[in-house]
Order: sequence, then structure tokens, then C-alpha cells
Amino acid sequence: MKKLISLLITSLLLVTCTGVFAEDEMYVYTPKHITVTYNGDPIIFPDAHPIMQNSRTLVPIRAIMERANLNVDYSSETKTITATQGALSITMTIDNPEATITKGENSRTVTMDVAPAIINGRTYVPVRFVSECLDINVNWNALANEVVLIDPAEWKREIETRAKMLNVLLDMPFASDTAYAGNFSGLMQLGYIFKNLPAETGLAPKTTACLDYNLTGTNVYDGNIFTAYAVLDIDLSALKTLSAAKGEADIFTFDEIATKHKIDLDMLMDEEWNLYIKSNGLLSLMEKTGQEAYAKAIGSRYIKISLNDMIEGELPDMSACKTYWDVFAASVRADNMLYTQSAALLDDMVDTYIDRFSNDSLKITERYNGTHFWSMNVSQQDMTDFKLDMARLTAISSGEPVDEGALAEQKKELDSAKVKNVITVLMENDVPAKVEFTDFYETGDEPIAPTVSTGKMPTVQKTNKLNFGASIRKFNSYKDKKTEVPKDVITLDELKQIQ
Repeated sequence: MKKLISLLITSLLLVTCTGVFAEDEMYVYTPKHITVTYNGDPIIFPDAHPIMQNSRTLVPIRAIMERANLNVDYSSETKTITATQGALSITMTIDNPEATITKGENSRTVTMDVAPAIINGRTYVPVRFVSECLDINVNWNALANEVVLIDPAEWKREIETRAKMLNVLLDMPFASDTAYAGNFSGLMQLGYIFKNLPAETGLAPKTTACLDYNLTGTNVYDGNIFTAYAVLDIDLSALKTLSAAKGEADIFTFDEIATKHKIDLDMLMDEEWNLYIKSNGLLSLMEKTGQEAYAKAIGSRYIKISLNDMIEGELPDMSACKTYWDVFAASVRADNMLYTQSAALLDDMVDTYIDRFSNDSLKITERYNGTHFWSMNVSQQDMTDFKLDMARLTAISSGEPVDEGALAEQKKELDSAKVKNVITVLMENDVPAKVEFTDFYETGDEPIAPTVSTGKMPTVQKTNKLNFGASIRKFNSYKDKKTEVPKDVITLDELKQIQ
């Protein structure tokens, strides 16, 4: 995995302030040195450097094309440069602003702002042309004087090769042209075993408590609108026990919270990615917990939530997004403030997830009916490494210093815990028909400090269990119905106005 030291690179290439003359035009190096990075890595130009001409950034084409894994050839007789990779072919001619880009049987002509030129024996082209012909992002960081090239497709190719299970999950439909239906279920249990509790807590020396969350539901996509109906059963009765065991008396004394709840969720998403939610169970809970004004305002209406309400910043164009990977790639492409350090951080995160879903942990079994059963049982050591790496990267991404002491304590806790992570996928015709995630995490005995304690040190052992499964099938017009977008709605902005 690439080391995080790549994030410390702040100066990549140095060039001197000189002028170069070619065919009566002057190319001037800028006073600040221009650097170029590709997915966070510096591109090394051994004997040529990026330059500026008429406010255009020109770059040596060979180094960038080779970094993008293209083969580059030059014909001195025709002054033609050809770069190829599989079905992709890019052809350009010195002093001719028109270039031809061919992908398979499709070919198109692109006109550059500045024609390719040979300077000191190297071919230069506008950096924007590199972006267009390779279908990658190019961001300009004026403060650091750097050209930032970002290629999500390179990350996808690494995932396809090194983490097949992750690739399957990322290629699952976020949006589909084909109608389908399915069902899903989930179970989460938070268990606690308290030992050596003092008598002052009012509990037995050894006491257990468990919080349960059980979700079941169905979903239908009719070709235009996605709907889902689910029931969430929650048992919070153990909150009183947890409060007493930790010496936190009177926090959960009211029965409205520390009891069982059944919350229905009627959900719908329209073609513009607006989410609509209605729940009688949620309204009832709001009324019991002092939120009567909100419950009354909502009434029988749906709550409308737009993506702008859920995601900060400018949204990418997701009209062409069909998979979860498409959404990620669109978000990256829409961010013109994504510079080298952030690109390097994304690169490290991709590598971390690839290690987490490594093919070494994948087992594929062919079944009697031609389907395939994919299973991945991640080792405890791999899960420990993943959690620690993500904790480090999360701190860096938030601009906070990495707390090595906290990481050491987390590693100690992870090493003493029991961890199990299993992912299974039923593949039909190379498409997931059923997916199931199972997580299990059990700590060792951890000291706790209730307000009163005598004798042996009170401890708690925590167990987290999570299981989620989903399956899909073809849309059946006899069983599955089409749905209309609700008209009687209340928005989040309207709810915020309620005092």
C-alpha cells in the first residue's frame, strides 16, 4: 500500500526562470515552479518541465501519457505522435492543433488551443488536451502552482484486479434502467456483560444488558420511482440497566424511551433524487418525547428531503450514474478544488479498501444451478490494520493531527478483542442476486468507574453484532405496483421554522 509519506510532498520539481525560443514564439517559465501530479503522485520530467505560453499551461506529453500507462511513439518523418492503450489511440501532429482520438470503432477530432510543439527535443501540448483525450480531471492550484490530474478510472482498474468483491459491491445499481423488486433485513445487537458491580448500583454483581434493533422491509423500483416500506423494531429496555451499572442514575427514568418501539418507514425517491418519508411510529415517539409541535406540523404528510439537504457543497450531475462507483467518480470529477494532498489521501483510502477486500480473502464456489457463491472472511489482523489505517486517514482528512497515543490504545483494544467480518454474495449471471454482511466485535473486560464502587474493579465486556442482507428479483407487474410522487409534503426548511 502506498505510504502516507506521499502526503508530505510539497515541492516536486524545480525549474529555472529562462526563455526558450522556437519558431519565433517565446515560451517563458513562470517565476514559481510548475509541478504536475497524477492521483497524488508527482510526475517526474527527467529533462523537460511544464511551461506557460499565453496563459496556457503546456506539458511534456510523453511523461504524462506513460504515467497513464499508454505507449508513446514518434515518427520523425511525419512529425506524428501516437499514444495507444488497448482500444484507445491518440494521434497528433507537430504544429497541427487537430488531434484524433479513437476508442474502438468510434473516432473523433479535437482541436487544441495551442498546437503541439517541439521544445528542446520534447513534445509539448496543452494540459487541457491531456484531460480531454484521457477523460481525466485537471485542476489548477494557483497558490501552489501545480497541475493536478485525477483519474478515477485508474482506481477502478486497481479495484477490478486486486479486490473483486469490492468491485462487485461498487458496481451494484445505484440507479437502474431496469425495473426490479426485492427485500432486505437487518439485525444489530449491542450486548453488555457487567462484572463486579457494587451493591450500591442496585444490580447483581454480574449483570447483562442488550439493546436490539431489527429491520425488515421490501423495495420496488418501477422504472422511474424507487419505493421502500420497512418496520424497525427497537428494544431500548436495557438503557435503565446501563445507566445504573455506570452510576448514571436518573438519566433514563422515563418509560417513553427505555422501552420497546415499533417504527414504520414509508419511503420514496423520485427521479430528481428527492427523498420522501412518512412514519406513524416516529410521530408517536415524537409526541412522547416533547416534540408535539413537530409531530402536529407533519401530521399525515410526507417529509421531503432533497439531496442538497443531506449533502454539503455543490452536487455532481448524477443523471448518468447507474452504480455506486459512478456516484463516487462523479463526485470526484465535480470537485475542482481537489488538489494534490487530497488526491493523495483519496489514493491511500482506495488502497486501504483494496487491502481490506483483498482477493486473498475471497472464495468463489460454483453451485449446481450455475450460480456462484462468493464469500469473504476477513482475518482479525486485516480488520485491525483496516480500522487503524482508516482512523489515521480520517484524522488527516479532517485536518487534525494524528494522535499516535490514541491509535496505540485503539490497537491494544483491537488486539484483545474478538473480531469477525464475513461478506457473502450470491451471483446469478455475474450479477449480485443476494448480498449479506455480518460483523461481530467483542471486547475484553474494560474497567468502568461508577460513582460508587468497592472491592474488585467493575468491568464491562461489550459485544456488537451486525447482520444485513438484501436480495432483488425482476419487476413483476402483477405483484409490484407503480407509485406516484406524494404531493402533500412538508420540507426540512419548513420544519426548521417551527419553534
